[in-house]
Amino acid sequence: MGLQVLYGLWSAITSFRVTGVASWLALAGITIIAVVAAGYGIYGLIKLGKWVASMRVKEFSILLLAIGAALVGVAVALP
Repeated sequence: MGLQVLYGLWSAITSFRVTGVASWLALAGITIIAVVAAGYGIYGLIKLGKWVASMRVKEFSILLLAIGAALVGVAVALP
């Protein structure tokens, strides 16, 4: 079921047809924004990893409890 969603997304991305200078400029701009966003995402994941690695056991347990509670809340909210 989840793979069907990914297949639909992939087909939408691959069926993108670029014609004209404006479309190429828009595609270049979107690509630059995506690269910068990916860079910040990787930087944030590294900082998160360092932060989690420096936590004490009690803090880590509370973090896992909060993540678990959030996931249960999302599961209840979804139909």
